[in-house]
Amino acid sequence: MLFKFRKTTLAITTETIEAWIEEGRGQGHGTDYIPWIKIQTRGSPTLGNLNYRYIPAFDRYGHFLSAGEGNLEDFLMFLGASDLREQFPCWPWKHPHPLYGHPEFKPASIPWSPGTLAIARSMGITHPRFPGTKLYYIPTIDVLATVPAPVTNRAVAFAVKPDLSKVEIEEGDAIKLALQRDYCDRLSIPWRLFSKNQIPETLSNNLRILFHYSAPAPNIASIQVQFADVLGNRLSESETIQDSLSHTMRRLHLSKKLGQELFHRALWFKQIPIDIRKAWVFAAPPFLTDGRWITEARNYMLGQG
Repeated sequence: MLFKFRKTTLAITTETIEAWIEEGRGQGHGTDYIPWIKIQTRGSPTLGNLNYRYIPAFDRYGHFLSAGEGNLEDFLMFLGASDLREQFPCWPWKHPHPLYGHPEFKPASIPWSPGTLAIARSMGITHPRFPGTKLYYIPTIDVLATVPAPVTNRAVAFAVKPDLSKVEIEEGDAIKLALQRDYCDRLSIPWRLFSKNQIPETLSNNLRILFHYSAPAPNIASIQVQFADVLGNRLSESETIQDSLSHTMRRLHLSKKLGQELFHRALWFKQIPIDIRKAWVFAAPPFLTDGRWITEARNYMLGQG
């Protein structure tokens, strides 16, 4: 297969695949995870629709092959996914469940995958190959989320596509999606076909700002709790956000810089009732929410159904 990033073209060979596996691509969790497909940035943080950016909560760089993937990852992080792995490979050969190696992994409760070659045979379809080669194609899940659960962590898979109402999925892509879905079904992993248009533009824009504050900050954890409590009690639909924020900063003797950081963190960690589906304007009263939409979105996106 030919992967085109910027003006470079990468031909896939047996040696390429072996080198990527040796590098650790498609393996690990959290900070240690390396995507199977990596963007060759050559110093450029954004390449057209490709996006390579630092993820503070996971302390690593993300490799997103579309704007939709980046938007989805922000949203899933906000909803409470404990880990997200983009460009996750579905190996053609038999291999452990994608949660294998996770600190909370329980081997007895999670099955192995027979691999996509065996799955394709059982489905009666021809397994795709890398174009121009005899090498079996390695399907990738666009975003694989790890979700905290009482007994053991769960996984939820997402295939991200453009506006599905306007774009027809080609036959080759449909076969790869069918392999992904059966792969996930056999491992009891919910699989979602997702379009970036499912996340409202204002919400995506707000999450893009707030995601920079997604990493825990132990050094200000104590003041963060006090800040959210005071500001949360002060916010109302009759007072501007700036007036409420200024009152909170004066009461807690905070600098403007620290107050702004605590405000954004409070929004990301859902500690104050401002509705981030709408643009917030400091000179105007806030739009408030009881947070039920977040619970509904979490159940829809990260639930087991």
